[in-house]
Amino acid sequence: MITLLKEVAGRKLLYVMAAQQEYGPNLQARFKPLMTGVGPVEAAVQLTSALHQMQASDAQPDLVVSLGSAGSSKLEQTQVYQVSSVSFALLRVCQHFDVPLAGLRGISDGKSEVRHIDNWTEYLHIIDEKLADTVDRLEAAIGEGKFLPPM
Repeated sequence: MITLLKEVAGRKLLYVMAAQQEYGPNLQARFKPLMTGVGPVEAAVQLTSALHQMQASDAQPDLVVSLGSAGSSKLEQTQVYQVSSVSFALLRVCQHFDVPLAGLRGISDGKSEVRHIDNWTEYLHIIDEKLADTVDRLEAAIGEGKFLPPM
């Protein structure tokens, strides 16, 4: 489990994703995520288990970063947004373990009703590139002391 932690400027990050389809080659080149499965309950169960094991090994992350795709009828498709509200379940798990949570989502669909898996997966390769760039900028901000409080 500890191998899932990525060290950035002395900080331990745990990247969390729901679906393998969202974990493209650009993200694969940067980190190995905890894959939780789809849905808030499944995500909470998997994250709780991982954080419990990490806490028992005295290797708790300094930040959990939830990444993936999302649908929206209002936000621009293929753009990446910092999440302003998160699944109650992931947030509660992070609060329980006293670990900050950040969320990043690339908008994959939602302009029209999803009728086929291709409606969701069509832009995942672009979202992979843009999420990877956003991860690079997040890690640079952490390195510069602009994102997490000083150690």
